[in-house]
Amino acid sequence: MAMAGAGVEDQVRMIIFYFRHVYSIRIFEQFAKSTALGHIGLPTDVAALVSYLASKESHLITGQSVSILAPFLSASFG
Repeated sequence: MAMAGAGVEDQVRMIIFYFRHVYSIRIFEQFAKSTALGHIGLPTDVAALVSYLASKESHLITGQSVSILAPFLSASFG
């Protein structure tokens, strides 16, 4: 499932399309509930971290490696 270059909405649509056509909605809901936070990670979750790290509020964060793991997304900054 290639997502490179796709916008946030397109990525979310691809995830939903995949689950609707490969798994039933019930399985998707069970999967989402089984995650640590009770929902799946979305591209907006990664964008929020990037936005924070690029802001002035993160001026004390230096030399760190931050990972975001989600079923369909994986990003590492550091």
